[in-house]
Amino acid sequence: MTAKVTRGFTIVELLIVIVVIATLASISVVAYNGIQQRARDSKRVSDINQIAKGLQLWSSETGGSFATMNAGALGGTGVGWFDSAYSSPQSVRQLLIAHRSIDQNVIDPQNIKATSAPSFAYMISECVAGDTSRRVVLARLENAPSQTVAQQIGTTCNATTYTDYTTNYGMTYAKLVTLSP
Repeated sequence: MTAKVTRGFTIVELLIVIVVIATLASISVVAYNGIQQRARDSKRVSDINQIAKGLQLWSSETGGSFATMNAGALGGTGVGWFDSAYSSPQSVRQLLIAHRSIDQNVIDPQNIKATSAPSFAYMISECVAGDTSRRVVLARLENAPSQTVAQQIGTTCNATTYTDYTTNYGMTYAKLVTLSP
């Protein structure tokens, strides 16, 4: 009678396979997270562009300036969190949706109605205090762009709200909106 020989993997071979699988899994998770961040940032950039176009469309259709907007904060001049009404009857987002100037899906991909710093919700700021024809629409990207906010908008803004939003709220992406006279 011959002895039966069983073949199998040794403990060392199994451990090597487990380590290789774990390494590949961790690399995949890191790559997947980076892809998700870039996708959210792309949506934020697209949203900021849509908000800017929506503001211009609202103004051209109504003949209104930011002084007559009656949305957002600071006396209804459209300044503040994009999705908060403050003391005005509606948020800038609600106003633009009601006028069909933007789509209802224009909201930060993390869908946070933020009122604290730093935040991924959108903001609208004055560029220069008292200016009723220009606003800066801001977002905080997860992967900061190579240009500063001032470089992105191509002009110097000195309003207190602008400084607060970029410094205290961590806004890193911006688009300057100028309404037609």
